[in-house]
Amino acid sequence: MGLIQKMQKIAAWGVLVLVVGQWLWMSWLRWPDPIRDFGRELYVPWQLNQGRMLYQDLFYLYGPFSVYFNALVFRLLGTSITALVAVNFLLLAGLSGLIFSLFRFLAGFWAAYSALLIFLGIFAFGQYTDVGNYNYICPYAHGVVHGLILSFLALIVLKQWLLRPSVLGLIILGLLWGLVFLTKFEVFLALTSALAVTMLLHGWMTKELGTSVRRMGLIVLIFGLFFWIFPKPLTAGKLLEIIFNRYAHSMLSPASTGYYGNLSGFNTLWANVTLVLESALGYMLAVFALVFVSGLVSRVKDKLSRQVIVGVLAGLIVIAGFFLTSDALWLLFRPLPLILVIMMLVTLRALFRKSLTRHEAVKNLLLLSIIIFSFVLLFKIFLNVHVYHYGFALAMPGALLLAGGFVYYIPLLGRGKWYAPSVCRLLGLALLMAGIIGHFKWANYYYSRKDHAVGRGYDTMLAWNPHVFSTPSMMSFAIDWIQKNTRSTDTVVTIPEGAMINFLSRRKNPMQDIEFMPNMKEEKIIESFQKVQPNFVVVVFRDMSEYGAAFFGKDYGTKVDQWIQDHYSMIFYMQAPTKAGLEFVTILMRGKRPSSSFKETEVILR
Repeated sequence: MGLIQKMQKIAAWGVLVLVVGQWLWMSWLRWPDPIRDFGRELYVPWQLNQGRMLYQDLFYLYGPFSVYFNALVFRLLGTSITALVAVNFLLLAGLSGLIFSLFRFLAGFWAAYSALLIFLGIFAFGQYTDVGNYNYICPYAHGVVHGLILSFLALIVLKQWLLRPSVLGLIILGLLWGLVFLTKFEVFLALTSALAVTMLLHGWMTKELGTSVRRMGLIVLIFGLFFWIFPKPLTAGKLLEIIFNRYAHSMLSPASTGYYGNLSGFNTLWANVTLVLESALGYMLAVFALVFVSGLVSRVKDKLSRQVIVGVLAGLIVIAGFFLTSDALWLLFRPLPLILVIMMLVTLRALFRKSLTRHEAVKNLLLLSIIIFSFVLLFKIFLNVHVYHYGFALAMPGALLLAGGFVYYIPLLGRGKWYAPSVCRLLGLALLMAGIIGHFKWANYYYSRKDHAVGRGYDTMLAWNPHVFSTPSMMSFAIDWIQKNTRSTDTVVTIPEGAMINFLSRRKNPMQDIEFMPNMKEEKIIESFQKVQPNFVVVVFRDMSEYGAAFFGKDYGTKVDQWIQDHYSMIFYMQAPTKAGLEFVTILMRGKRPSSSFKETEVILR
């Protein structure tokens, strides 16, 4: 390696360190959302360590792997947000290593670097909506992050198996596949598709299709044995009912309506197809401009002049990132399904070349496997691919392929004839950096408004400033009140969502349900209330409009709300009129108390 190449790589790593440092400075302690989702990810593992049974004492929508893993983290490191965050940083480092290793094998250092740059620069730490949790430090569901890590590890094992087939490799694949099954269904479906197609194609290319089928049978056998052994507290049938009926059924419900219709983009089919095509046209123009400019610059004969021109152009492209708007970035990954289909066809064509060497065949098979994995992972957001919300995980592998294409495959097209690959690569990296800077700006809009501390000590997080969104600050008051005025053995139910209150106050919710969604069965909920008789009920402001009804007690859950009003009395009340509406937190105690015992507090922000 020449001195210039070494200096380029040192500079590249320096840029990556700056990118990660900027994200850490901007997002520190701001990763979780205090109301939605992440409280569940803390509360359920804590309760498992208290002796409760998953799916029997506690309702949980996803597979059991992640909650048991996090329960082990709490048992080893102590029950706190900091313990989980520390382990998630280690897992993030591990995933980064897997990504770099995989892409380096496929296309060399710069493709691996660009994939890692996009992962850490856009997906790992970002917040691009009002809601936190869509990052790899405090994810809305650890199952999706753990599933991705295990899937990338499975792809690394697949690479080794393609290079040197062995029974041990198949056994490890079967174990990893089983673990992914116990995380989240969409990740399992994507990995299953990738492994099946790759194994069958490998058998067809080596004229050993029957052998490949038997090898797949071994993987399934290992998966089956693991499936029966791992979740000891559960029967196999119960676990299947949980994962497929409760989760897969809801995810695969009619895609043209409701929550998943909005999420996938099928609710407004033609409008979203048009956006996909328009965004794809934008990529075509970007590639054409990249190739055209690279060709012009490459024709400058004086080396120093060419380097200066490339440096100036790259700098201007990076500076342009400061002017990117969230509206432009919102559409950035829309054409991913179409781009992945094109990549799939090109890779299949390359696989069937007669002059293909064994090493090239392995690379193309592995690349096809990653493309299929990325494509299937997009099903949930197929016509509405985005980096925010679920896109932080579902769009990530496809975005890495896209980044690798800009700095490896497009420069490769010139093959040193039409333009210098090094010129095209540097300009491609500048484009990626411009996109990252745009996402910095987008995320900073939200992170800069999160400066209010919720929780204490190792449970501290930073949430919305009360002038923006008051519920987190009122939750802090409610948590303090609960800790000071209730016994550690008292039970607290938070409605409609707020397991974070239970976790931070260390008060148990005796009910199986910890989230009360618009589709809840009211008679069953009332029956559960009557059975466990919680000491306190906390009602928190939470707009559920995305699920079809806005507010508990008004737009849904009216019977449950009336039952609570009949059997509980208000002892703590806070409210604040803000742009989000009349936000409130209410604490009710079981039984009827005289009005003089009510403690009512009103908060008005000025």
